[in-house]
Amino acid sequence: MFKPSVLVDREQGEYPLSIPTSILLETLFMGLEPYHPEDSPPPPVPNLSNYDNHYFSIATMVRNLVNAVGVSSFDAIENSIKDVAEAILEEISVIEEVYRSMGSGCVPIFYHHRHGMVLKDNNPNLHFRRLRGKQYRVERFANMISTYVVEHSEHLMVHNQFKKNNSSILITTHYPIELLDHQRFGKMDLIESHTGVWKERYKWYTKYVYYKEDARYARLPFNKWLLYLLGDKITIQPEKKTFRKKILDMAEARSFTPNTSEAKTMLYLRKDLGLRII
Repeated sequence: MFKPSVLVDREQGEYPLSIPTSILLETLFMGLEPYHPEDSPPPPVPNLSNYDNHYFSIATMVRNLVNAVGVSSFDAIENSIKDVAEAILEEISVIEEVYRSMGSGCVPIFYHHRHGMVLKDNNPNLHFRRLRGKQYRVERFANMISTYVVEHSEHLMVHNQFKKNNSSILITTHYPIELLDHQRFGKMDLIESHTGVWKERYKWYTKYVYYKEDARYARLPFNKWLLYLLGDKITIQPEKKTFRKKILDMAEARSFTPNTSEAKTMLYLRKDLGLRII
């Protein structure tokens, strides 16, 4: 059986990888400038020697492949589980070869897959996004392909759960909820595919879905309470705009910064906004 032509002919970059994944490696190893507005200087690129590991979400690789195929052509590959999984395994081989070729000074790369990761919380104040239509199909597809890849690769180093340790890691994922695991590490920084932009934790406010609506988002910490309330583009439905404004007003009045603790966040959500947080 022939592979779908849109899979074979998907857009690739300087590396034989789906274009968003290639952009990430081109940024790290080929001097490609990360995305930035024309009137701003290019942002810095991380020094990989400062990290112990680089974790790459397999589901994010699948999402990147779908985007390289073109979401409008998703129907043509949705039932080609084996073909797409093999394409992802081929891309993983390319990535590993690139990292090997960089020598002993390059950070080890690992892959992670969270099986059907969902938020489990009975708090009546929290509303969870239900992905609809093609977006939901793509996320479900990414999970299916990731599971297939893990089950059909004997040598792949895959982490299904992050164990608590003091290491410094770089992570590539399009799931903001995975960034909540930063507490399991001494340091976690994000590097995005698509843009190649490196984001330390103080810039993770950009993962809140409506961060562009108010400059005060930049003062917010990134933690589970605010993520549950402000939402993201993938998993969590945000509260209404009027309530989001109350959160920003509270954060300003209470002098929140990106380093504000979860405990302080929870305290003032209870005290100022009357949330009954368990």
